[in-house]
Amino acid sequence: MPIALNIPDKLQIRLTSSVESILASLEPYEKWIEQMLEAPLSETLTLEVDRNPADAVAEELLQGLPIVSATKARNSNWRALIEEWELPPMENASAASTSTP
Repeated sequence: MPIALNIPDKLQIRLTSSVESILASLEPYEKWIEQMLEAPLSETLTLEVDRNPADAVAEELLQGLPIVSATKARNSNWRALIEEWELPPMENASAASTSTP
């Protein structure tokens, strides 16, 4: 019995660096980020690191969930660097998730 492949008719594959991927993911929020930073995004520095600072934010947002001790240690390091954080307005997030290229 042959296995049916569930492959869409059109498939887009992008081979980019992590920094390019990060910038592409920030694109829907560019104006909001620039407003928060009070600087154009083109004048900011994007760093590629082996750990995700969003883990530290997620730990605060999802209080009560068990966190692996190694992640807790990394998160405490991130918290020493993160002065504050804020989520973008929900209309931007929902527009970004439903937009098509």
